[in-house]
Amino acid sequence: MNRTLTTLLTMLLAVLNAGGMARAAAGDTVADRVFGHPDFTTFPLTNCFTDPSPDASTICLSGGVAVDQAGTLYVGDFQWNRVLAFQDALTTDAVADRVFGQPDFTSITSGGGPGGLTYPFGVALDNCGNLYVADLNAGSPRVAIYRDPLTTDNLVDLEIHPSDGLFGAYPLDVAVDRAGNLYVSDLNNNRVLEYDRPLLTDTVADRVFGQPDFATTSTAQETCMWAMATTGS
Repeated sequence: MNRTLTTLLTMLLAVLNAGGMARAAAGDTVADRVFGHPDFTTFPLTNCFTDPSPDASTICLSGGVAVDQAGTLYVGDFQWNRVLAFQDALTTDAVADRVFGQPDFTSITSGGGPGGLTYPFGVALDNCGNLYVADLNAGSPRVAIYRDPLTTDNLVDLEIHPSDGLFGAYPLDVAVDRAGNLYVSDLNNNRVLEYDRPLLTDTVADRVFGQPDFATTSTAQETCMWAMATTGS
């Protein structure tokens, strides 16, 4: 992973982790629950990068979060190549009930295809409860979509692959509006792509934000730097 992307992800993770997943009482800013650690003061004795010990109650680099209408919490577990789902997150335990991207709670192998994920970060849900995951998957960046994720299997049902652009696509985050339209933040190409109801239509982007068209993917400064790197002038 390049240094720029690593730095940006570190900054984003710091913001997300500072906010935490909490249900504060009205008028206070004190977290009420914690996910990924046994309590608010205990931290793993081992480094989750160099000495991983994954299970259903641990997280290594928490990414995006989303909550469905029934109170199920979804967390992108970035370093361990998975998304965890905690059903009734505020009324039961802090142990994940489902995992996506891995066959079980102790596996963390990176991968693609229907059963794998590689560096999943952003997660989102539509009004029907379908799960959308921004999968940075170094071999084939994509948005992985799971239909009815709590009642069917944990395999990807639909993939969206943003066009690579000049620097290769990096779908970092996702959002879905009430009509089912999907928005994908493409980090490397300085843009957001919008797909009109991809579960009902196609997987081709319909609009682009941040650039004048789909062919333009860099800032003027980046275009200049790229030209110097390739032509020497």
